[in-house]
Amino acid sequence: MRMSYLVAALVLGLAVILGLQFRSQLFSGWGPFADPPPVIEPQVSVAPPVPGTAEQPALALPPAASAPEGPLPEERAPALPALDASDDWLRETLAPLAAPESWLAADQLLRRGATVLAALADGSVPRRSLSALVPADPFPATVANRGAAADNQLYYPDSAGYQRFDPLLGVLLSLPAERLASLYLTVEPLLDQAVGELGDGRTARDLLNGGLASLMATPVLASPPLLERPGVAYRYADAQLESLSDLQKQLLRMGPEHLVRLREYAQAFVLALTPGVSETPAAPGDDEA
Repeated sequence: MRMSYLVAALVLGLAVILGLQFRSQLFSGWGPFADPPPVIEPQVSVAPPVPGTAEQPALALPPAASAPEGPLPEERAPALPALDASDDWLRETLAPLAAPESWLAADQLLRRGATVLAALADGSVPRRSLSALVPADPFPATVANRGAAADNQLYYPDSAGYQRFDPLLGVLLSLPAERLASLYLTVEPLLDQAVGELGDGRTARDLLNGGLASLMATPVLASPPLLERPGVAYRYADAQLESLSDLQKQLLRMGPEHLVRLREYAQAFVLALTPGVSETPAAPGDDEA
């Protein structure tokens, strides 16, 4: 009798050992032995920089040309209106930009522009001032780890959402960078007046250089970044990306292709304003001869 109990105990012990060793094969998908959902580790994958940016990471406008001493000849005197009466003149000057009518219909355009530039220079997104350019469609995202608990859900930005910014990029890139540089030089004296009213001692070029610095420092991601949604809004799961400025995170939401095109266009714009450069690379979207 005792021998039978001993044999039974040995068989039961062997069964337990084998069951623990091969539990994943024997009980896969069942109860407490079900495989947990895969955990996706957020990683920042940065694509190679835009050609030329490695040698020129601090893209910046050159200093404004000094005005010649003495009165200007009659034919060279710039016919600029007073800042307070510049709206109609500016609308006519900006006609080639095909800017949204709802934005051009506002008043105090140069002062509004100065406020926008100051926000961009400080890494902010002036959403109220640029409401006419904000995509109407919501930000789309796809679940990255299905089956995870709701408080541990991760997402990818849906690449289709990048197309929401096609109209905005289309307006900008339809204008050759050289033409935009010429328009900027025309309005710069009045824009400097508007920027000066902000009272922080900066010029229009100072503000533009701040925005350019944010643009050029924004990483071009080689793979979609992971997102979290602790509340209504999404945030980047990677702390390095989430620590970027609001402006840089907005640039990331435009998608890597749009970001690269913006950086190339910015380079062409700066080159067009750089003295001593006889030829400027064609801006993206320019018609080839």
